[in-house]
Amino acid sequence: PMRMAIRRSTNNTTTTTTAKDAATKSETIAAKPSSSSTTSSAAEESTKSFAERNPFIFQLGVATAKTSAADIMVQVVVEKKKWNEIDLKRNGIFVVFGF
Repeated sequence: PMRMAIRRSTNNTTTTTTAKDAATKSETIAAKPSSSSTTSSAAEESTKSFAERNPFIFQLGVATAKTSAADIMVQVVVEKKKWNEIDLKRNGIFVVFGF
């Protein structure tokens, strides 16, 4: 059978590794249990933030808040409205659009 060689260069030295040797090495690395896989999933879940546990809901909140803040910024900066003059109905429409 034909053997393929992979040439690797590290620190000015070149080593030749066959594809079979490289596959065996990667299987050995994959077979070793990592320290994070030995912990229980319940413990991992408790240490995750809300954003890590619920990424979709978190992004809905971020998008909604960002859209609302952008509309308020336009009303205050561009249209030169005072804080008590902000059109809340318009902002609500933007919130629904951003949701």
